[in-house]
Amino acid sequence: IVDNHEDIRSLRKKLLSTSRTTTRAGRSNLPTGRIRLGELVKNALEAKKLDLEKKLTSRLAGIITDVRKNRTFGDSMFANLAVLVDKSRQEEIYSTLSVFEAEQTGQVKIRCVGPVPPANFVELVITWDD
Repeated sequence: IVDNHEDIRSLRKKLLSTSRTTTRAGRSNLPTGRIRLGELVKNALEAKKLDLEKKLTSRLAGIITDVRKNRTFGDSMFANLAVLVDKSRQEEIYSTLSVFEAEQTGQVKIRCVGPVPPANFVELVITWDD
């Protein structure tokens, strides 16, 4: 993230080189700078994760029938997808995922769990009658 974003790199460098400076009111600027740096890194990380997810789903688009996004866990997980695929195309999914992972030059590790029942693709609507 730092290498690819000039604004993050320059703010980080400034924060590392600056000792605690004070404003006219006598408060430190360092905590504000750190917060800003954290926000920039978080936004850049989210954008990178979204970009990777879009690349992966576009790669799978011709193979899968449907896809559902599930919640991700932690900063290192860029996507948590449930894909609905015809049984005859299972091996194609596995090979496509392997190729995608290899193209990311060690920056991505893909874990595939399945086949599993299509629970992510069922929507139940329950209404209570009086």
